[in-house]
Amino acid sequence: VPFDLTHAAWGGKPPPKDLIEDTALSRFLTQRAVQLQIYYFEFNLDETSKTWLGEFMRPQEADRLRSDYHGLEMLPTKDSSSFVGRMLTEPDSNVLVKKPMGCAAGTGNGGLFGDSGYKRSQNPYLQQKYFEYTDEIRPVKIANDLMLIREQITEEMGDDLKPFRAENTALLTALEGSTGTVDALKLLSGEEVLTTPPDVSQGDSSPFRLANLDLIRLLVTRQALTTTLKNDGPRTEWLRDFSNTKFYPLSMQHSKWTAGWDLEPICDEFLRGVIEAGEKDVAVRLLKARETIFRRWAGEDGQGMVRAVQAEHRNWSSWHLERVLCVSDGECPGEEELS
Repeated sequence: VPFDLTHAAWGGKPPPKDLIEDTALSRFLTQRAVQLQIYYFEFNLDETSKTWLGEFMRPQEADRLRSDYHGLEMLPTKDSSSFVGRMLTEPDSNVLVKKPMGCAAGTGNGGLFGDSGYKRSQNPYLQQKYFEYTDEIRPVKIANDLMLIREQITEEMGDDLKPFRAENTALLTALEGSTGTVDALKLLSGEEVLTTPPDVSQGDSSPFRLANLDLIRLLVTRQALTTTLKNDGPRTEWLRDFSNTKFYPLSMQHSKWTAGWDLEPICDEFLRGVIEAGEKDVAVRLLKARETIFRRWAGEDGQGMVRAVQAEHRNWSSWHLERVLCVSDGECPGEEELS
């Protein structure tokens, strides 16, 4: 369960709040930035930094965040500012790493082809040896790298949401037409291709771009569903029961996805189920709620989300600089000065 940090936890002024209007979107962007940074650590064989970042602020009993986790709600804080701000206040640290040399005892076989029956564990003179080295963890640098990755993800998402929004408009138009249900099901089944995945063959695309698009489709649909359920309209109770079995359990865990788009996205499968159940009006309400979310996230010129993220990063960096300067001067504001 995501937790919040009190003012006392910061030892002074807390970091500026998230500026993205929808906190779920802000947290999602930060989570995916963390996962992409973990992937980069894996790619560069930096196991120490990968482990530290995957476990950062997570409860001891929880599994660490992995780069291949495909789902939502894995950021351990209720907002992004608490996560990034906490990382910006963490001091550098050294980690002593101890690893075995060669084959572990009992795992190596003797003989030319390794099938002589002789095992290392049978030799009393062979002892496992280790080598040690020191790794440095630099949280402030990692936080700054996360902000750069977060901006890249946001810019890509701003572009990739445009065809998804066009798809949403086409579905809404089909449902409100004379042959609405038939046309909408054709669109959801892929019989009529509306959009194509973004071209990730270019070198400037992030490695998780397609996966991010799949998840943002899921997030938009979840937020639209939550909004629709809050508004007490016709068939709301039916939608609540249906979503509790057909959507929410799938959206709150590691979900199915393939890079080749061979599997139907969870949000499309859910919408198709609503339509096939004869609840066309409910589907229309969901699609209109998704359009409202698109407008809120994009802003008038389509760059609202990008501007908000850039402003967040400027605010967090300025806050960190103020803390560094006040610590060096010994004049940091206390809790009594914050009220």
